[in-house]
Amino acid sequence: MKQLPIALFILVALVQWFFPLQLVLQGERILKEGKVYKFKTVPVDPNDPFRGKYMVLGFEASEFRDYDGEQWQSNETAYASLRTNQKGFAEIYDLDREAPFDDEVDFLKVTIRNSYDNNNIRMVFLDFPFERFYLEESKAPKVEDLFRKLSTQKNKNVYALVHIKQGQSVLKDVMVDDIPIVDLVD
Repeated sequence: MKQLPIALFILVALVQWFFPLQLVLQGERILKEGKVYKFKTVPVDPNDPFRGKYMVLGFEASEFRDYDGEQWQSNETAYASLRTNQKGFAEIYDLDREAPFDDEVDFLKVTIRNSYDNNNIRMVFLDFPFERFYLEESKAPKVEDLFRKLSTQKNKNVYALVHIKQGQSVLKDVMVDDIPIVDLVD
């Protein structure tokens, strides 16, 4: 009879560890097996650039011109098909309500922020699942200031290095001319 509470305790403990462990393992699998994309960053509104220990990122690719004129609603889930442009950065070439069936197509699950018509072209603004870059607390203010400064300079390539696999993503680093931004601060 004493063994039943102990066995029940062990079972509950294992269940509690199972789900967080699954999330960690999924992230590691994406980092190991996912295709790497560079997402060109854009300056972020300085009134809300940082909350706690993370930096808010904005991306050029989050603005999509939908020539099909598809109607999109705010907070709707969509699947963005990706490719690398001539400059080496990620770009979206298609946006659908269903995930692509072709295993050769890299895609990302996104959320529609809003959309509007502009001269018969539907402009769609997307929220990516990797818009927060978490930092060590002691370096965060310096990295934030450097990011804001460098993001406005045309001669600097500031981008997020993101691993993508089957619609899921992991933000690995924020880079400045192929150097991690964290390495550029004291």
